[in-house]
Amino acid sequence: MSLPDASPDPRPFRKPGRPLRAATSAAILAATARILAEGGYARLTIDRVAESAGVSRASIFRRWPGQLDLVIELFTQLNAVVPAPDTGDLATDVADHFENYVAGVPTPGGRIMPALIAESFNNRELATALHDVYILPRRTRAMGIFERAIARGELGSNVDPGIVVDMISGFVWHRRFVTGLPVDAAVTRNFIDLLLHGIRPR
Repeated sequence: MSLPDASPDPRPFRKPGRPLRAATSAAILAATARILAEGGYARLTIDRVAESAGVSRASIFRRWPGQLDLVIELFTQLNAVVPAPDTGDLATDVADHFENYVAGVPTPGGRIMPALIAESFNNRELATALHDVYILPRRTRAMGIFERAIARGELGSNVDPGIVVDMISGFVWHRRFVTGLPVDAAVTRNFIDLLLHGIRPR
């Protein structure tokens, strides 16, 4: 899971002093992602992040006040690298979005999001951050694909963009984490064809 280069001032509440090094911020966020992938939110501590990133605790606290803030920053940066397809053609946009979504869903070797979602059921702060900073922005961005298609006349006004987006995400997650079936090129083509044209004979 790749991250963009961290900005020199990733959090607005940093303490005054010397400018923060972007490389250090990036190392801290990369360490956060590794720990989440290996053990979930329960294992994420400032000490573990500092050791994994090769930085001091003070370096982390200069940027973020706690574990949850690290996760929020990670969510923010992961969202920043997700493109929003807008080619003017519904089929192309859906194919691009599906490909991006499949690529962004963690593999069994790095189940960051599934682990966080599971833990969020017992952690209200984590659940709120996950929804507000990661899930909702991505869902809203994806809905724009179908909202634009409706405006162009490619879809009827009766289509609910939110339901269509949920169908895509639900399909990918169910195959990856429930059935364990692959989401390869053939499956992708079949799913997109069914999504756009339905299951009735044509």
